Amino acid sequence: MPEGPEVEGFKKVVEDHVVGRTIERARFLDDWMLKNAAPSTAARRFNKRTVTAVDRRGKMLALFTEPLAGKTDSPILALHFGMTGRPVVERVGDPLHHWDRVVFDLDSGEQFRYRNSRRLGYVKVLTRAEMADMAWRFGPDPVESPSSYLVDALATREAPVKALLLDQSFLAGVGNMYADEALHAAGIDPRRAGYDLQPDEIERLHKALRRIMARATKAQRNGMDARFPLIRVRRRASKQLGAAGFLAVGCPRCDRPLAHAKIGGRTTFFCEHCQT
Repeated sequence: MPEGPEVEGFKKVVEDHVVGRTIERARFLDDWMLKNAAPSTAARRFNKRTVTAVDRRGKMLALFTEPLAGKTDSPILALHFGMTGRPVVERVGDPLHHWDRVVFDLDSGEQFRYRNSRRLGYVKVLTRAEMADMAWRFGPDPVESPSSYLVDALATREAPVKALLLDQSFLAGVGNMYADEALHAAGIDPRRAGYDLQPDEIERLHKALRRIMARATKAQRNGMDARFPLIRVRRRASKQLGAAGFLAVGCPRCDRPLAHAKIGGRTTFFCEHCQT
């Protein structure tokens, strides 16, 4: 399930295969996922454009293009991957997959595809002004933001801290697994209200977030698995979800059975002994 570090890995795919290439032919194959343009109009706007840069905002990638001769506009393609989206690179002429939603034939002979099996994401065609407005709605990246931001931002928030970490307007790019990992590392119960956290606890959480997100991002860009302790246990527990032996999965720190609950609409794993 793509989170900020995974999308950073997707960014590398675009950097390696799409940036600097000209789109010979653009196709938008899913008008439901394309939120703000007709497929034929979007295709015309990207045909013959050269992709000049790619940037990540939380769980979204933005592909920037250069203006055509005699034109002033330079459309931006915003790709949100949801839980099931990913970029795919094929050769031009290879059969399309049922789940391919956007296809760019590149002048390199390669084909860039946005593939999303469950349509849990979106595709938008943006102007630079629209992109700036969208970027403004994201919270800061936890790797780049100071601990003082978290101290101030949590001070008056009544929502559970886990739900706040998942809110992309609060912090950009933190997903379910990494939020669980950071809270476990910081020893904080995910059910606690934001305003209930003390400055020293917030400092621990901030350090854990920075360490985990930076390490995961580096691993993803290098095509590796960062292998965090709670995430390993969480994946094992997820396979047993609903089975009689689920609660037998132990905390990686104290080996007591992990608890689980729905917080912010997402299944959350935590240790009631280590996280207080």
